[in-house]
Amino acid sequence: MPRTQHAAIRRANSILEMLSDRDHVSTTELVDTLGVSAVTIRKDLDALEAQGLLQRIHGGAIPIAPMHSGYTPMSQSYNESEKINRQQKLAIARAAAARVSDGDVLAFTGGTTATFTARSISNTTNITVITNAVNIALEMSHQSGVTIFVPGGFLRGGMYSLVSVTALDRIRNFTIDKMFVGVNGIHPERGLTELLNDQALVHRTLMEQSRQVIAIADSSKLGRIYRAFLCDVTDVDLLITDAGADPDWVRSLKQNNLHVQLVSVPEELHPAT
Repeated sequence: MPRTQHAAIRRANSILEMLSDRDHVSTTELVDTLGVSAVTIRKDLDALEAQGLLQRIHGGAIPIAPMHSGYTPMSQSYNESEKINRQQKLAIARAAAARVSDGDVLAFTGGTTATFTARSISNTTNITVITNAVNIALEMSHQSGVTIFVPGGFLRGGMYSLVSVTALDRIRNFTIDKMFVGVNGIHPERGLTELLNDQALVHRTLMEQSRQVIAIADSSKLGRIYRAFLCDVTDVDLLITDAGADPDWVRSLKQNNLHVQLVSVPEELHPAT
């Protein structure tokens, strides 16, 4: 790869990193931070906008999904999130894992429900797993008959996720049978959303390569909206959620042609009293 292309990729990653937890970045700031001309920065921003990674505004750029009515702020860390609705997530994970067949090529986003799903997969052979979540990759590396591919990138420590623009071309080399998508919010009109735009980009690319997209989200995620747009509900083949989901939200999602599987928490998963 030419040196100029390497430099452009490094700048793109830096720009997305700056925008991942901010509402705006200015051209002047990028010039000072990255040490290139304003003309170069404007070209970088134009290229990133063409890829759907940000939105150009006068004097800079903003994330592609700005705050709006119904927006939910950044949530708990991974370890805290693992404790919330744990029984429901475990039940969803079991139902999702039951859909895995021998020889499947699987993709996983990060997140607690996706992690529980990965742990629940057993008695299968010749499985290939593609994920940008290093914790899922490490956990599944101990299972026999599993081949794991991690696209690489910058580590999101709080969520164990790797993100980078260069990972996208590697992902496009695969044809994926089933993708398990853990999200922070799912809304009939606003679609599936998560916390960070660069992470959503990696997940969207995995979805594009997948024959079947299965959203796995406990009922607390229904109706929520976060900053980073992932996809419309029509881009998802199935949502697996718990039986405690609000019937109105479920009805609305079904009206948008989303198949919904409701799962109950089995007795053995209920906390001891």
